[in-house]
Amino acid sequence: MKKPARPPPPPTAARLLGQARWYLDRYGATEATLRRWLSRRLTVALEHHPGTDPEEAKAWLEAAIDRMRELGFVDDARWAESRARVLRRRGASSAAVRSALRAKGVAAELVDETLVDDETPQPDLEAARTFARRSRIGPWRKAPVDADGRRKELARLARKGFGYDIARQVIDAPE
Repeated sequence: MKKPARPPPPPTAARLLGQARWYLDRYGATEATLRRWLSRRLTVALEHHPGTDPEEAKAWLEAAIDRMRELGFVDDARWAESRARVLRRRGASSAAVRSALRAKGVAAELVDETLVDDETPQPDLEAARTFARRSRIGPWRKAPVDADGRRKELARLARKGFGYDIARQVIDAPE
């Protein structure tokens, strides 16, 4: 028979700050990600300790997030720029980068600013080439393909968020 899990300690402002610090030492996170993680921990702690005022606990949570922001441990702009760079190196389209950043809770204005700051002249074309090279399609394929194979390669790039013009440029590029 499985032993029940040990109940969490009662929530306090210092404990929430420590948990936030531990999480950010271990993982890079956006403010929204940290808020979700701390909220889940706080909800469980409040269920086990009903004597704690939930409104006061929410104030502690916000104070912990504010403190992490003040110390520079949470910086959505820096995180978004870093994540966008990683995704671009992997061959992600602008649409894929935008979607990934928004899913992590980065503000739409900050996402737009991050994508505008991209240093390459045609970031989607470069990302499509990177994806094609990594996937061994287009000029990087090992064997020639027929019209159906070409269509499938174009569809593969389209599913990754690249437009038809860019996909055609990459797939039809000379070897």
